[in-house]
Amino acid sequence: MSEERRKGSIQLHAGSARVDVRTEDVYFAFPDGHLDYDCQSCGATCCRGHGYLVQIGRELNAQLRAHPASRMFMVDASDRGPRAFQMKNCPPGCFFLQEDLRCRIHAEHGYGAKPETCRLFPFNHVRRVGSTLIVRPHPSLCPLAVTPPGTRSERSSHAELLASFAQFGLAAIVPQAYPRRADVDALLAVERAIVAGADDALGLDRYLPYAASQLTIGRAGAATTPLPDALAELEQHLVCMGRLLGALPGMESLGDRVAIRSLVAATPTIRAALLFPDAPATGNPTPKEIDFDQVARMLSGLSVLVAFAHEAGMERVTYQTVLRIFTDHAPLLLLLAMADRSVAWRDDVSIELQFDGPAPAKRRYVEIARALLPAVQAERRAPLHDVINANAFEDPFENLMFVRRFARAAAGKLTTMESSASRESKFSIRRISERWALRYAPVDVLAQLASRRGANAGSDAAEGHEKSAT
Repeated sequence: MSEERRKGSIQLHAGSARVDVRTEDVYFAFPDGHLDYDCQSCGATCCRGHGYLVQIGRELNAQLRAHPASRMFMVDASDRGPRAFQMKNCPPGCFFLQEDLRCRIHAEHGYGAKPETCRLFPFNHVRRVGSTLIVRPHPSLCPLAVTPPGTRSERSSHAELLASFAQFGLAAIVPQAYPRRADVDALLAVERAIVAGADDALGLDRYLPYAASQLTIGRAGAATTPLPDALAELEQHLVCMGRLLGALPGMESLGDRVAIRSLVAATPTIRAALLFPDAPATGNPTPKEIDFDQVARMLSGLSVLVAFAHEAGMERVTYQTVLRIFTDHAPLLLLLAMADRSVAWRDDVSIELQFDGPAPAKRRYVEIARALLPAVQAERRAPLHDVINANAFEDPFENLMFVRRFARAAAGKLTTMESSASRESKFSIRRISERWALRYAPVDVLAQLASRRGANAGSDAAEGHEKSAT
């Protein structure tokens, strides 16, 4: 490959063909130079028996020269690349991990001889959308740290990573992502602007102004909302989230600068996970469209849970803390995003009457499900927090647990009244019957139906909603 081409494009596999991606078409879903890591201090966590891909050629030759016997632990991985093998290394450490926690291949044969998986890590979550590559950090293995104020790290420098990608290319097949907005170019422009704004947002003493800027940038293609108006909107949203949760964290926790830096640094990565998901294991690979307001509001809700983590005793909220809270509480965040909005059931979903919990919770669920029927909400236009709190339990803990269960049951099934009015759905006798029964059948009868569930349905449904909530 010529030096000019090496600087201007990245060569990658797309099935059996090779494709050149321009370096300007790479989107890094994290702030430029503000993530860092130290392999020695973490004990080389990623090298502890997780396996990696090996490409025929320089990578394979270097490994066989260093340890010929390692060939016994390589298996075919042609589904990941036409020239790929999977190294099935074992705990407690990789065959090439030295006592000083450095890579023997790197030490003896140079950076370029390292397996591609290891060379890219932790920035090896690479997906393709059309002609664009989207790069995210690995979600869990590497204990990434946000750089201290006023400092940067070359390890997460976009320019350095681009140079490495262009020099070596990507031999493994890059999976497709499935954007949740029709206009991909406009979507990427919004996300690049939000990443660019992270530099300034890392110095904030509150997260809401950054969430408000995301709201403003996302609306710029339609009706631009000035930042002060967007901030006031999210301030009111914060109050409504507190009503839904039963409390808000204290100002000291909401203003913890370490937590805010971690949350700001994780924001582009979380947005990319929401807006550019992988194909689901089953069903239609095209995910439901999501609006920018909902994403910014979910992140505003995440800032509340992060502050609660600090208030609960977590002295240092890290980048991994933020990602874990987002993953573990996705259905709740989806519900919190709509706390101040008038919402109803989507026309294209079935309303599940089965609900986990004691009899009073089942009855309350049925009453809320009825209140959220589009025909009922068309008359009331009640915000979600009012609908859910209409029959709140006296015990705050019991009430919070109900809200969490409701969030799992309703995940992906609610929409704003504005979106409901503009949405077209296919005619379904089943859905019409469900809605008729929910509106007119006695609540006690419906509550009995909510009690009919299989022995394992509760845990299975909860797990499924956690995985598919967003």
